[in-house]
Amino acid sequence: KKSLIMKKYLLLSLLGISILCSNQLAAQFSIALTPGILKPTKATDPQLGFTISGKYAVNEKTTVGLNFGRYTKSYGSGLYKITLVTSPITGLFEYAFSTGKFSPYAGADLGFYSAKTLGGLVPSKNNLFGAALALGFNYHINKHVAINSNAKYHYSVGNNSSRVPFIGFNAGILLSFGIK
Repeated sequence: KKSLIMKKYLLLSLLGISILCSNQLAAQFSIALTPGILKPTKATDPQLGFTISGKYAVNEKTTVGLNFGRYTKSYGSGLYKITLVTSPITGLFEYAFSTGKFSPYAGADLGFYSAKTLGGLVPSKNNLFGAALALGFNYHINKHVAINSNAKYHYSVGNNSSRVPFIGFNAGILLSFGIK
């Protein structure tokens, strides 16, 4: 049932973005690949991974889009190896405070977080609804390439054992494409 809800959410998000795109004569799309870490606020090791973002510039300062992330951490070895996997799939909103070469922004993500434990005696999986607040910046090398960095505070809603807020840090590359 949760998988069906996630698919409907993604379909509605894509439909919304396509409607926004059809109302613009010239659109600015971008793709970001940002390796990073997710660190639970409780005392555990961070998970390493990446986020891929597809973004659409509504105007010079406002961006909407979708994020897909995958972060993992393994413990033990052999038969006793356990791997934690967190995969956020979220819609995003960002507001840039300036449009210059250095462009700081604030934003929010809203969507689903898949949290899995692989291996061990009792593998588990939780699909959670969650949100994140973001602060970041883009440093534009030219009109098509920028360095993107951000920090996010994530919070998911689920059963008591899976409600662990965490902080994410990512840095990578943003490629922009103008379409007329």
